[in-house]
Amino acid sequence: MIRALLVLALFVIQAFAFFEGVEVWLGVSPWWGVLAFPLLAVFGWIVGIPMAVTAYMGATMGWGWEWWQAALIAFPAVVAALLLAIAVGGVSLIAALGLRR
Repeated sequence: MIRALLVLALFVIQAFAFFEGVEVWLGVSPWWGVLAFPLLAVFGWIVGIPMAVTAYMGATMGWGWEWWQAALIAFPAVVAALLLAIAVGGVSLIAALGLRR
């Protein structure tokens, strides 16, 4: 239940960041973003990257967020994958150094 609420909250923040990005970055009324968001969301991963970039630009340029805060909201899976890769690489490095003794 809590996970569902967190995913819903992330979705709402991403949607509003997308609306802001449409206004600030693309220079059109945010109502175009409100109209386009449900239509674009149907296509999923095909337009997911441009939507995430627009949300990122809305969070940074429109809301004044730092780049890492906007990245956490706009690209949460990419950030999680990078952190996991760094952690696995660190464990592998420690294991490799430990075996050299």
